[in-house]
Amino acid sequence: MRLVATIIFLVTLMVRFTLATSIQISRSEKYAELGKFTEITICNALPKMEKTFGKTDRPIHFILAGSDSEFIRYTRSRLPDWVGAATIFPPGIVVMKTPDYAHTTLRQYRTTILHELTHVMQGQSVPLNLTPVWFSEGLAVYLSEEFNSQSRVIVSLAMAKKRLIPLAQLSDFLRLGSSTAELAYSESGTLIEYLAVVYGETLFQEILNAMKHGKDFETALALATNIEPADFEFHWREYLSKNYQWVFLLDIQYILWVVMTILVVLAWLSIRKRNKTTIKKWDEQEQKEQIYLGKM
Repeated sequence: MRLVATIIFLVTLMVRFTLATSIQISRSEKYAELGKFTEITICNALPKMEKTFGKTDRPIHFILAGSDSEFIRYTRSRLPDWVGAATIFPPGIVVMKTPDYAHTTLRQYRTTILHELTHVMQGQSVPLNLTPVWFSEGLAVYLSEEFNSQSRVIVSLAMAKKRLIPLAQLSDFLRLGSSTAELAYSESGTLIEYLAVVYGETLFQEILNAMKHGKDFETALALATNIEPADFEFHWREYLSKNYQWVFLLDIQYILWVVMTILVVLAWLSIRKRNKTTIKKWDEQEQKEQIYLGKM
């Protein structure tokens, strides 16, 4: 009955339209413009996504939820508050929190669309449960351009504090707190960046194609990189050591700290110079007074 009520609710209160590209957006009339924005974002991103995952003949369906009750109804679960969207397999439907509901900007909303679209495209190529979480989430972070300078600072800080999450523990991000999850997503992004920089982005196609032909993920990764699974984390950490060790200095807090330190030193030098000048004047004045008294 609950499922029937949901379907009726979608049919009566939401507008569903299908494009020639088999993209379907379900949303209430209130979010008509947001629906168009979502559609355009998906259409613009598909050519790049298809280079990695291949073309798909299955529909891509996004549902825009404008409230907590709607989001729970469509996802049929209670997810952490920091989650902005969820992709449900099967049937590969994305439930998105609208920006006003999630308290995010349109730019952040666009990034979330691309993140979830990556999951959909990968899921239609190779089921997500056949790849490690770090790979699927890393690809989503990397291809959605969510992986940025702040992500790099987060990883660099974790390195400096010796708090990197081991590769084997980069799983089930939904059980993590928001700050730990942020580090997990950022680390996953560095793993994909490492593979892309060292082997090229076509590597992802090679891995997925090998899996389509029956290889498991570890075997596909080893064939594409010539790295044994047991050695993969070592090579990734070596990459981080060479490229991320001092990135944390770009953090605005550290920049402010350095600037404040410089200002304090400059102020101290200025005061010291001024005091020396004052003392010199006093000495000169005292000498003049002594000469004057001697003449008397």
